[in-house]
Amino acid sequence: MLRRLQTLPPGVIRSARAALVYFGTSAVNAVLPLLLLPLLTTHLTPADYGTVALFQAIALLASVLTHCGMASTVMRSLTVGPEGERRDYLASALVVIGVCASAATLASWPLGLVLGPAAGFSDGWFVLAIATGGFMSFNQIFPVVLQARHEAFAFAIVQIATAVLNLCLTLVLVVGLDKGWQGRSAAIAATYLVMSLVSLGVMLARRDIGLPRRRHVVDALKLGGSTLPHTLLNTAMTVGDRFLLSFFFSDAVVGIYAAASQMASGLLFIGMAIHGAIQPTAMRMIAAAKTEAQRRRLGKIALWLTAMIVTMALVYMVLVFLFAERFINPRFHGFLEYFYLLGFAAILQSVYFPFSYALFYYRATRLLAATGVALAAVFMAVALAGIFLFGSVGVSLGIVAARGGLLAVAVIWSIRLTSLPQRGRGMVPVAQATG
Repeated sequence: MLRRLQTLPPGVIRSARAALVYFGTSAVNAVLPLLLLPLLTTHLTPADYGTVALFQAIALLASVLTHCGMASTVMRSLTVGPEGERRDYLASALVVIGVCASAATLASWPLGLVLGPAAGFSDGWFVLAIATGGFMSFNQIFPVVLQARHEAFAFAIVQIATAVLNLCLTLVLVVGLDKGWQGRSAAIAATYLVMSLVSLGVMLARRDIGLPRRRHVVDALKLGGSTLPHTLLNTAMTVGDRFLLSFFFSDAVVGIYAAASQMASGLLFIGMAIHGAIQPTAMRMIAAAKTEAQRRRLGKIALWLTAMIVTMALVYMVLVFLFAERFINPRFHGFLEYFYLLGFAAILQSVYFPFSYALFYYRATRLLAATGVALAAVFMAVALAGIFLFGSVGVSLGIVAARGGLLAVAVIWSIRLTSLPQRGRGMVPVAQATG
């Protein structure tokens, strides 16, 4: 066995080591928020928890809008783009985020007068939610840089530091000072503000950031912006359930549902861990797949990853069923009513990641945009019908339908795009597009 390990290529060993680090990091990031649940459900009412969920939903939507798809463009540039242009491309992407975040925050002042009260908090908190989305956008770039360069341990430090800071600030503001939903929302905003500043400072110190170039800004906007409808609508589906429940029911229902969603999101750490570990390598494997045998190998790897994700997710769901209610305040015990459907949707989302790389590698931007629009319509139709037929639990059916549709598109088109006769027909490989 040792001899076989010694004969493995260094790249394989490095990827395996990175996979273990990403998996451990994602596990910690999934466990820490779950550890907060007993405390939060004790110190917050379901209505307060629902208000926090709406604050997070607005921040997440703002982050997608201000991020403008820059993570995927940076990942492409740092993995298959020209070596001499990568620092400048990163600087150009940061300029895009900075301009978008500033514009969104300024525009949120008048919008907050109307949308803030509709979400259950003042216009000032609405503005803070939008600003938090901007902080989140900046905070996403440094981990992408570390992933692309296979700096797994540095990636782990950044991710765990963010989760620990969020935990500590929440303990101080919610548990220690008893500031309620305002304390929890302020902790989220402060966490991303601090970590975005730290990340930018570290990237500057490491000389990761070059000078912004107009052609890189244009290319990043063209590629990232073209995926924005897909990503924004996909995120809107992720958080739209909160707004529907708030409109048709109450913030208390949103709070119980959000607790179930937090439990279900623990499933995503499995897919995210694998995604973080293999994304750079997967891009290179797709670029290098020149024969039918190599193409079939890609399919086998994707199926193996799917089996692993599903198996581990089912174990997680059984553990939640057996033990979760012992640690959650009884006011939230209705969360299991939503958990199973949301858990199934999380499994579909996790399986989607390995099948999505071909879509991004071949810049299938029109397909992604059309899929986002179509699945947003599917989500609304199924969720509204589900609410009418089954009550609040019916909104989860919309999430399942949308995630299932997204996975189906990714599977079908990844097969088509990696098929040798189809290559070069209407899709531009990243290496050519960023060259």
